Amino acid sequence: MKLIPLDIDFCNSKACCNDLLKNENHQDIIETVLYYLNKRGCKSFQKVCAFIRDIVLLPEQTDYHKQFCRLLFGSGMIGKLEKEILSQNYFKRTAAIYSLAKICSRKSTDVMKYSLTKLLKNDPLTAVYLTEEIWWLEGAEKDWEIFNKLCSSGLYCRWGALDILSRVNGNDDFNKRKINFIEQFINDESLLIRSEALCVLEQINFSNSAEISTDNILNPKKCNMTPAITFCKVKNLLEGRLFTERKTNYTPKYIDRIIENNNKNQNSLKNDNTKYSDT
Repeated sequence: MKLIPLDIDFCNSKACCNDLLKNENHQDIIETVLYYLNKRGCKSFQKVCAFIRDIVLLPEQTDYHKQFCRLLFGSGMIGKLEKEILSQNYFKRTAAIYSLAKICSRKSTDVMKYSLTKLLKNDPLTAVYLTEEIWWLEGAEKDWEIFNKLCSSGLYCRWGALDILSRVNGNDDFNKRKINFIEQFINDESLLIRSEALCVLEQINFSNSAEISTDNILNPKKCNMTPAITFCKVKNLLEGRLFTERKTNYTPKYIDRIIENNNKNQNSLKNDNTKYSDT
């Protein structure tokens, strides 16, 4: 195997990717990328994943680019990314999932669905993300069975399922199902889910309204019942906390603590506002 000198910090420009494809043996490129994917280190893995996405998604569809993509999709690189969906490192898991979806590796959906069953119990954030990316790869024909599994797999999976519906649209049949699920979430046992479901439904009803003026588009309406915390905010808080604490994994209890801390901060802010308003 010939390793190509590859500076993974700067190799993801269009010009660099194009030069590699024109001037280097394609099999050597793939072997070099696999070498870096197998090296220890989350940052290295994420950067190599970014390179894979950039080189596959080059806008110039030259013959040598098409030849490279055919070779890549038949190589061990796809299998390596699929394997990392169940990595012990949260950031590796999400980078692998994002890369498989971004490069449209539709043949990976079976492996992704199998991995989903492994993630549902202990990794709700990745399970939610994986479900959304599977749906994206499937196009118009969504697999509602995996969505139903998400909805029956605990608080954070249900909450994440609602988050998916808040951002994904489809044909009439899809949108009818979507509304039915959101209406069920409005009656969920969890206040966290009920609060966000009410807001999501209000925003959908507003978007479907015939009375959408230019002012509404330039100044989007905010939900009258904005929840104190959303699934998206929890995900961002968790990833930020993992990064600052140099952790590579989490547990559902870790999410519990993040929500508790957020509620304490919210209550503290309310108390401060009340104190200053009385003076």
